[in-house]
Amino acid sequence: MKLDLPHDKALHVIAGSLVAAVVCVGFALLFLFFGVRVHPGGIPVVALLATLLVGKGKEMLDERSNGQDLIAGRPPSHSVETADIIYTVVGGAIVTVPAFLFLALFQR
Repeated sequence: MKLDLPHDKALHVIAGSLVAAVVCVGFALLFLFFGVRVHPGGIPVVALLATLLVGKGKEMLDERSNGQDLIAGRPPSHSVETADIIYTVVGGAIVTVPAFLFLALFQR
C-alpha cells in the first residue's frame, strides 16, 4: 500500500510525532526520576496541545516570512495552510494515542 502524501505534509507529521514523543518521554522521566505521577489523561492533552502550538507557530513564521518576501519584492516562499497544522497534530496523535493506552494499562 502506497501512501501518497506530499513531502511538506509528511514533514509536518514527522514534526508532530517528534514533539509528542518529547512530551511523552518527558512525563516518563518525571515519573522515573522524581516519582511524579500524572493522570494518564493529562499526557495526551499536553502532548496534543504542544503539537498544536508547534504547528500554529510554524505557520505564523511562514506567514511572517511571506510578508517579508513581499516587502522585499519577492514572491512568497512558503504556503500557509490550516492543513499543515492538522497534519502536525495528526503526527502527534500517532505517538500520543499508543503512549496513552500503554500508560492507562500499566498505571493501574
